[in-house]
Amino acid sequence: VNNGQYLFIENETSAINLYNSGAKYAVGTKFTSGYILGKSTQYGKMHQISGAEFNNVETTTVTVEPTEVEIADIQGNNAEYEGRFVKLCGVSVNATAKTIKQGEDTYALYDRFDLGFGTIANCDVTGIVALYNTTEQLYIKDITYTLSVSAAEYATLFLDFNAAIPADVKAYAVTEVNNGFVTMTQVTGILPANTGVIVKATEDDYTFAYSKETPATVEGNLLVGT
Repeated sequence: VNNGQYLFIENETSAINLYNSGAKYAVGTKFTSGYILGKSTQYGKMHQISGAEFNNVETTTVTVEPTEVEIADIQGNNAEYEGRFVKLCGVSVNATAKTIKQGEDTYALYDRFDLGFGTIANCDVTGIVALYNTTEQLYIKDITYTLSVSAAEYATLFLDFNAAIPADVKAYAVTEVNNGFVTMTQVTGILPANTGVIVKATEDDYTFAYSKETPATVEGNLLVGT
């Protein structure tokens, strides 16, 4: 995760934030040689390295996979997970209450990366485990929902957040019913929140990711979601 101010780095055992390094390495950059020099500091009790300098660094590119955890794993276990890139599945998020809920477990969230989301009932989230004073929290990076399409190559979908329609997926609203037939109108780009659609795709799992973009209005849709 990198915007020039916050650069989170991680290896097999731990992770840390580089603060105000000015470096803008792309997500997935792996340092294969060299070293980072900086000052060990804390902000709100979260550990970081300030003023980092990169010396004799060589890089390659890898795919960054989060560590899949549950709230019960990270809660009260900040010493192990602080700064780590993690994934929580099957959660609800509430931007107003600033909480993530998974079953009976609740964890604090902070919209560090300005996603601007609201309340979402069922999703997966990835983010950085953080600490501010005594509050353990998650900096949410991505919000997604995974839809499984069977061999029938059709599915239905209803999300309570705006989501980008994946490549190789077609989504349709139903705009007319006549003599046992329906007229389907394709929805492209961003699927608006609270819009029921029929999905056409080959058998596979497809990830619908939360989007800040303003979707086009879907007119006359007869499908109702729950």
